[in-house]
Amino acid sequence: MTRRPMSAARGIRRRATVKGTTFEILDDSPGAFGYVASHEGTSDVFTYQLSGGGIRHEGGNGYSLKVPDGGEVALNTRLEAGLPPQPGPDVRRLPWWVWLLLLLVLLLLLLILAR
Repeated sequence: MTRRPMSAARGIRRRATVKGTTFEILDDSPGAFGYVASHEGTSDVFTYQLSGGGIRHEGGNGYSLKVPDGGEVALNTRLEAGLPPQPGPDVRRLPWWVWLLLLLVLLLLLLILAR
């Protein structure tokens, strides 16, 4: 079975102003945009970057962007599929005696430098 990672994005209008009153809405019709990307790979990971036009990361997969009425904003998108990053050594998992040895070496160096 082939695994096909897929990513999808779409834009929505979050606020609307009618006769001077601003309402919180989720309207995807005016100026809607989006893209769908897929990649065939068994263990590849999909990453993305959004930048430009004053875009703000709101946490998780949420972003916000102010577009002037009747205006436009250019965004830069980058999609990348590749191998997952290889984990480096986790220094927090060193045995307690290694930390003790490092502390003793540090104290010894301090004593030597203090002379």
